[in-house]
Amino acid sequence: TYKAKENISAFFGEAAIHLKQTDIVTGIRNEKTRQLVTSADDLKQQVKINYDDWLPSFHIRYVLNEKQNLRLSYYKAISRPALYDITFFNMDYDDYNIAGNPFLKRSTAGNFDLRYEWYAPEILDALQVTAFYKQIKNPYEKTLLNANDTLYPVPSGGLSYTPATKLTEQLRNFGTAHNYGLDISVVKHFGNI
Repeated sequence: TYKAKENISAFFGEAAIHLKQTDIVTGIRNEKTRQLVTSADDLKQQVKINYDDWLPSFHIRYVLNEKQNLRLSYYKAISRPALYDITFFNMDYDDYNIAGNPFLKRSTAGNFDLRYEWYAPEILDALQVTAFYKQIKNPYEKTLLNANDTLYPVPSGGLSYTPATKLTEQLRNFGTAHNYGLDISVVKHFGNI
C-alpha cells in the first residue's frame, strides 16, 4: 500500500591523545536522514522527513595500575522510527486498531557511563562496575488511544483532527525520559569454559 525510501549518509571525525596514565578519544559524527513514504492509493498521502544530527562522543581511560582502570564515556545517539511506523496505515482488528504515526519524531539520547575495571587472572578474569545515566528526548512508546482521542492532527469529518474512532494502538513521543542504574559484571574462565 505504501512505497518507502530511506537515505542515510554519515561522516565521522576522531582524535586521540595518549598520555602517561590517560587515554582520551573524542569524535563527532554527522548523520543526515531522508525518509519518504508515499501511499499507492488515490489519496497519494506523502510523508517527508529530513533531519541532520551532530553526535559527539568522548572516552577517557585513566590507568590506576596495571590491573585497574577507570573509564568515563559520553556519546549522543539517535533512534529512528521504522518506515512502517511513520505511515498513515490503520489496521482494523476485532477489538482494536493499530495505526501508524507520520508525526512521530526520532529519539535522541545523551549517554554517560563511569566504569571501574579490575583484572586479576589469579582470582577473577574481570570485575567491572558501571554507573550509567541516559537522558532520552522524545522517546516513543506504544500508546492506547480511546475512540475520541486524536489519531492525527489532520482535519477529518468536520473536526479539526482525525479521531481514533475506536481503541487504537499507536506510537507516540513523550517529553524527556531519564534512565540510570548500576551494572556489575564478574567474569571467570575455567579452562575452556
